[in-house]
Formats: sequence, C-alpha cells, structure tokens
Amino acid sequence: AVLKTVQALFLTNDAQQRQQYCDKLAPQQQEDFKAILLAMDGLPVTVRLHDQPRHELLAGLSDDELKRIQDKAEENPMLGFRAIRMASKYPEIYEMQIRAVLKAAAELKESGKNPCPKIMVPMVMISEEMETVSGMLTKIEAEFKANGREVPAYTLGTMLEIPAACLAADELAKMTSFGSFGTNDLTQMTLGISRDDLAALIMEYVENEKFKADPFVTIHPKVLEIMKTAIEKGKGVDPQWEVSVCGEQGADPESIQAFERIGVDKVSVSPPSIPQAIICTTQAMLYHMAELALMARAQSQLRASRMAA
Repeated sequence: AVLKTVQALFLTNDAQQRQQYCDKLAPQQQEDFKAILLAMDGLPVTVRLHDQPRHELLAGLSDDELKRIQDKAEENPMLGFRAIRMASKYPEIYEMQIRAVLKAAAELKESGKNPCPKIMVPMVMISEEMETVSGMLTKIEAEFKANGREVPAYTLGTMLEIPAACLAADELAKMTSFGSFGTNDLTQMTLGISRDDLAALIMEYVENEKFKADPFVTIHPKVLEIMKTAIEKGKGVDPQWEVSVCGEQGADPESIQAFERIGVDKVSVSPPSIPQAIICTTQAMLYHMAELALMARAQSQLRASRMAA
C-alpha cells in the first residue's frame, strides 16, 4: 500500500493530489522515524532525505500508467531529476519528511527521551539548493511555534557527492553542521567512470597498472584530492564542521588511512564491515599520531641544532 501511494505521488502532475499523497504517507514516515530514534535514544541518527530516482520506484506499473510517465522518462536518471532537484520543484516531499522527523523527535522529547536527529540532504550541487531546505525548515519551525510546541534539537547536513559541492564546501559549511562524502557517486563523477557499465574496463586498468586499485574499493588519488579541498574549505569556515565518508571505500584499510590524513572525522559502513572499520580507523589514528610526533621531534631537533650552531 505504501509503495502504491509513493508511485501515485510520482505519477501525478497535480500539486493538490501530490500534497494529498504526502499527507497520506506522513503518519507512516513519522512512526518509522520515531521507532528508529527511540531505538537509538541518546545517539545521533542521520536521516538522508529522499534520494532515489523515479525509475527505481515505478517498477511494476501497468501499460496505462507507463504511458502517463513517458514525458518523465530520462536517459540518465542517476544524474537526472532526483533528490534535492526534485524537492526544489516538488517541495511537498521534503517538507513532509522533515516535518515527520521533527514531529517524531518532538514526541520522544516530550516523553522524556533524548532523540538526536541529523537531517542530510542528498545530491546537493550548489549552496542555493541548501537555501531551499533552509526555507522549508524555517516554515516547519514556525508551525511548531504556532502550535505552542518546542522545536526539537536537530542538525542539518549535506551530502558531498558532486565535485561542484566539494568546491562549494566553504559556502555549504556556513549553512550546515556536517558534510558526508558519498564516495561512490563522487568517484563516478570525478573520474567519469560508471561503476555499473565499465567494470571490465576498471579491471583492465588495474591489470595494466593504470589504476593502482579498483577506485570503487580503494579511494583514487584524484578523488582524495577533491575531498581534501572540500575539507580545507569547509573546516576553514567552521573548524567544528563534521566530515564523514559514506561509500564502499569507507571500509577499505588503505582508504581509511588516507581519510585520516586529510581530516575525515567518521566513516559510515555496512554492518558486516563495522569490526574491520573500527580496527582500521584506530590504526589510522595511531599511525597519524605517530607521524605527527615524528615530525614534531624532527623540527625540535632541527631548532636545537640551529641554536647550537
């Protein structure tokens, strides 16, 4: 029933109907968020707002329904009308999700719990897109206050999966509390390689030593370079701006060491990869601390030798 409502939401061109479908989905969204926040009481929970391209949600439609969306067909849907781009045109969708997150958190807070929601916006390209979400938050916070309810604490963040967003990290850091590198998409867009379509070419490049490793397993130096630029820009504006990695490379030992060196604060991995990620991040921190200690010692010895001379 939920899938049918979601499909109807994306099939309609009528704003009033779209709002009605969002209103129908809202209670289920709120209950889902409430259950997650309760299970993680006192711990941060990152909620990534709707991100899927439409074609992934419209499987199983009838021929008549498919005819209705012919005008919405896309040649490259993964880089098409999805995520924040869809929300900019159809704000009802993100407003519904944000409202559901904050209402769920408010109910838990009012019952003595300690929810810690973090709202993350996917596929951001430029800071102006974040302004759209900031406007939604202002509107929803006003609704809370008008109803005499306290706005629950939350933080706002952005995905960093488009190179342009990485280059705009200083602007985004002024508007958000955290950024998360989506390294799968960032690798595809930085190197211009499709992980799904060019797997054989990637293996050929590895075998011919054009790549030292599969860039979707171990972070590629050029992708790391743009990540480093983003961190310098973002933390240059706000040293407390939290930076994480979400992607396959987040569980790779070599990548984790590279992330530690450029200032990544956290990695997000699938459950089976958590033990390895904990070991690797601890090792990376120790290696980095040892490197810094050796550098400090070398500088101290250099100063001492100059003074002696």
